[in-house]
Amino acid sequence: MPRTYSQDEVAAILKEAYRLSDGTHESENQPGLTLAELESMATEHGLDAGTIRMAAARLHTPSGTEPYRTYAGIRWKVGHRSVLNGPVTDQQWAEIVADCRQQFEARGEQSVDGQLRTWKNGNLFVSAEPSVDGASTVLHMGSRNDNIPGLIGGGLGPLVMTLIFSTLALAGVDPDLFVVAAMLAPIGLALSGSGVMLGRSWIRNRERQMALIADRAIQRQSVQTGALQAETPPLKIDDLDVEAPETEERVDVAARRDRL
Repeated sequence: MPRTYSQDEVAAILKEAYRLSDGTHESENQPGLTLAELESMATEHGLDAGTIRMAAARLHTPSGTEPYRTYAGIRWKVGHRSVLNGPVTDQQWAEIVADCRQQFEARGEQSVDGQLRTWKNGNLFVSAEPSVDGASTVLHMGSRNDNIPGLIGGGLGPLVMTLIFSTLALAGVDPDLFVVAAMLAPIGLALSGSGVMLGRSWIRNRERQMALIADRAIQRQSVQTGALQAETPPLKIDDLDVEAPETEERVDVAARRDRL
C-alpha cells in the first residue's frame, strides 16, 4: 500500500524540493500559474474552485486586525478586515447588519453607494465592498473612541504642571508651590489612568465583537454555499437531450440486412 503524506508533510516536502532546486524551476519561461489554472487543478483534486478564489483574495487582502494608531502609547482606534467568498447577497448583508446591531447594541443606519454597502453608528462602521477582481467581498470594520486621548491628554496637563511647580519649589522660588503640585498630581494620575484603563478594555471588547461578526459571516456563507451545492443534482447522461450515436457494429448489421 503506497504511503500517504499529511498536509504538513506535503508542505515540508515542497519546501525542501524548492530549496534543493535553488529556485531554478522559476524562470522567465515559467512565470507561475494563473488563477484559472489553480482552479482547474483544485477541481481535479476534488476541491471547490470557489475556495481557491477566496484564498487568492485573502492573500492580497489579509484578514484580521488592522494596523492601529496610538496616543501616548495607548490605542484608541480599532479595525478589522476579512474576506468573503463571492459577492454578498441582500440576505447575507441583512444578517451582517443584524449581528452588528446585536453585538454593538446600536441600531445604526445603512447606506448603499453602488456596490459599497455600509452600516454606521457614530464613529463605528461596517462596510462590504467587492474586491478588485470581483471574486470576493472585503468586509471592513472600524471604530475609534475619542474619550481615550481626551482623558489621557487631560491628565498629562496637570502632571506637567506638577513637575514644573515641584522644580520651582526645589529651586527655592516659592516653597508653597509644593502644595499646588501635591494637589495637581492626583488629578493628572486619575485622568490618565482612567484613559489607559478605558483604552485597554474598549479595544479588547471591540476586537472581540468585530472578529465574532466576521466569523459568523464567513460561517454562514460556507453553510449556504454547501447547501446550494447539495441541492444541485449531478448531471446525468440520460438527462441530456442528445441521441446516442450508432456504433459501427450496428451500422454494419443494418447494411447487411438491406443487401439481403
